[in-house]
Amino acid sequence: MRTSVHFPGLSAPQPQATGRRVRKRDWRVSCFLSNVVDSRMPVIVLALGCVLGTTACDGDSPAGPTVPLAEQFTLAPGESAFVEEASVVVRFLRVSSDSRCPADAVCIQAGDAIVLVRVGGGGAEYELHTNDGSRAAVTHGAFRIELVRLEPYPFSGSAIDPASYRATLVVSR
Repeated sequence: MRTSVHFPGLSAPQPQATGRRVRKRDWRVSCFLSNVVDSRMPVIVLALGCVLGTTACDGDSPAGPTVPLAEQFTLAPGESAFVEEASVVVRFLRVSSDSRCPADAVCIQAGDAIVLVRVGGGGAEYELHTNDGSRAAVTHGAFRIELVRLEPYPFSGSAIDPASYRATLVVSR
């Protein structure tokens, strides 16, 4: 038993005689596909261009906000900001450790959190600490990158989702 499928509004020329026998089913499928590709080609090319254009960017491209020099800005893990006057991209990679004393606890030591950032297209990576003023900032070229604060602050009994961290930074001369 053969099933025939008809696509209304689509017409195609009959198969050419090439010495090879063309089955009717193969001919109908190939004609359908060629009509779809011909009629929708501009849409397909445009969609493909949009997808490639948005995914082909470098991870350190200034896709995030543009911020002025010496002004605080806040980033989530994976986000980046372009610092205008410094012409540098700062990307918050992740929190590599967080041993800060929970806000609802009494601790002998305050603890520390380490924020990992990448600066510039060269990919220089730095660790910025929350509880050590001498390691809360780094010098990159002629500019100083400083971790101002890391949120949320921990509470005992609840873990912090890594995606919920927010690092507030400032780039200055």
